[in-house]
Amino acid sequence: MKQPKTQLGAGETLLERWGANRTQSDQRAVGGHLYLTDQRLLFEPHRFDASLSGRGASVLLHDITDVVRVPRDLKHFFGGGLRARLGVVTARGTHLFVVNDLAGKARRILEERDRSRSSG
Repeated sequence: MKQPKTQLGAGETLLERWGANRTQSDQRAVGGHLYLTDQRLLFEPHRFDASLSGRGASVLLHDITDVVRVPRDLKHFFGGGLRARLGVVTARGTHLFVVNDLAGKARRILEERDRSRSSG
């Protein structure tokens, strides 16, 4: 599996890598990859989107309070609103991602979050 450009922490293990678009604003979705590790969820934009000010994101698993399905919202057409999105909820807000197999990825993130909480 291709490793992220962002260096993983000491003892951090990469578990999954998925193609994803991250909603950066109501008017912008950034293409890239979403990485699930045993410690966090990490989004890295593709080189092209990064060159156009596309930003990455990193969320520690223990900071995730829920993972939800956010329904289509045509008001956010360019921000990924044409499809239901994966909502990763934290105390600071919700990160939105367009992914395939939304329900499966939500389950996988929650499983790993729960595993990290029980082992830590």
